[in-house]
Amino acid sequence: MNPRCLFVYAIAVMFGFNVCGQGMFERFPQSLNPAAILLFGYDEPYHIKAVGSACLFFVPTSTNDNPSIVCIVTAKHNLSEKKTGKPFQGLFLKINMPKTASPKYLQIPLKHDSPRNYWISPIGLDFAVIPIPASLVSDADVLRFLESQIVSPALAKEMAIEPGLIVRAICIQPEYISPLELAFPEVIPMVRIGHLSRLGFYETSTGQSIIFPHVIDLHSSPGNSGAMVVVNVPKKDSSTTEFMLLGVIQGFLEEQDSYVPYDAVITNRAPHETSLTLVSSDGLTNHVAVSLKTVANPDLSNVIPVHELHGIRDSPDFRIAVNMMSENAKLYSSLKALPTQTPETPAQPTNAPYPSSATD
Repeated sequence: MNPRCLFVYAIAVMFGFNVCGQGMFERFPQSLNPAAILLFGYDEPYHIKAVGSACLFFVPTSTNDNPSIVCIVTAKHNLSEKKTGKPFQGLFLKINMPKTASPKYLQIPLKHDSPRNYWISPIGLDFAVIPIPASLVSDADVLRFLESQIVSPALAKEMAIEPGLIVRAICIQPEYISPLELAFPEVIPMVRIGHLSRLGFYETSTGQSIIFPHVIDLHSSPGNSGAMVVVNVPKKDSSTTEFMLLGVIQGFLEEQDSYVPYDAVITNRAPHETSLTLVSSDGLTNHVAVSLKTVANPDLSNVIPVHELHGIRDSPDFRIAVNMMSENAKLYSSLKALPTQTPETPAQPTNAPYPSSATD
């Protein structure tokens, strides 16, 4: 037998003919870019305060996964300012359009007092679902997920989803968004690749389910919040793999004890890049050294489980949000570009906000 054939035969016998390993650059069955949404949080009059990520989910009205209610899925903290916690008046969402179409931005008002026009996780996860009029995305080129493609504790157990599987985050990185890109019809996200480091589903010996954030071995940064994370799951016979929605990015935790205390000292040496010049009223100067502190990211990121999307149509709070959207559909609109403003001519909202919007 030819030595090369003998080697191939030995490998096949040793590992079996049906075994398919996961390569780092193994492609998903289709492009995931159309699922990405560029999110802007704004205050009146159109002061954009934050940039984030989101994705779409079509909530079925029955168990056969027929799409009915179009929803935005994102991290709950994307609905308010990070530093102050003040809720945004609304969101601008850039959704993916066909290459031959015009760009489309959706203007989504937010009502934070009860009854809200969005749903939040009843178990306290950093997770929000915002129903929008289906007509706003009827001409869009978007990718949606079915309920059967969303990782739940039951599906994770059935499909043997374990640490080590490949994950991808389809996210927005603000520093890489150019003005030209904002005029493109398509949303061009960043794709970050890593591995599932810890599954956030745990079942006790008594059968009680405990939910906490998934952890992925993947770097995240501001702007990635709310980005969808998919996990590539091999089928039981290892013949093929399929992608499933694991959750949305929440962020990362800083490493503990990663800084060495440093006392800035006063010196009369010439100023340098890490110093401040102090000038007194009589013209005397001193130079104060400045210690620089950088955020230590361990390259692990929290991912918010979105298993609550299963059966969300039966949630009373979700039904209230859908009703609020339906009754105020005229407040939701689409634009071809983000509103612009100057100090001399501030932009004025084309749609009035929800009556008695909360500021809590």
